[in-house]
Amino acid sequence: DKGDIGNKKPEDLSKCKIVKKGQLVINSMNYSIGSYGMSPYNGVCSSVYIILEPKKNLLNRYGLRVFENSAFQKHLATFGNGILAHRAAIGWDDIKGEYIPLAPKDEQEKILQFLDHETNQIDTLIEKQQTLIQLLKEKRQAVISHAVTKGLNPDAPMKDSGVEWLGEVPEHWIVTKFSHCAQI
Repeated sequence: DKGDIGNKKPEDLSKCKIVKKGQLVINSMNYSIGSYGMSPYNGVCSSVYIILEPKKNLLNRYGLRVFENSAFQKHLATFGNGILAHRAAIGWDDIKGEYIPLAPKDEQEKILQFLDHETNQIDTLIEKQQTLIQLLKEKRQAVISHAVTKGLNPDAPMKDSGVEWLGEVPEHWIVTKFSHCAQI
């Protein structure tokens, strides 16, 4: 779904794995940095992916939530092989014997509803915080700009600086070339 960003479609699809919509897809090399999810598509993917089809006792999204559990991620990382810890590959043989908590299906559904509600609230708060952070960054920049171009005294008499981008400066300031006060 990335278009031309990321991996390119191979010419030989015979080594690719078939993925069905709703299957849990795990990048065996990047799972520890969040490279897993429920496929929204029918299609193919690289052979480095693990494709899981939940059995009758596991709801698809519940399986995804198990993989979102940080303790489970850290546990799986102990099986990884590779030079870089965050790129250490795991395989189905590494994880198929691992234990997971499995609630009855009706309870899985209630857990999923709860998690959807709570994570949506958290995501909304994160979005609001990111907006606030952006506004604070803009405020920070404005405070810096005002202090270094207009000074701290709001009642100071001003004069035209003669520099277009600078506008007016306090009357008692000088305007000089940067090279007159700094050097390489």
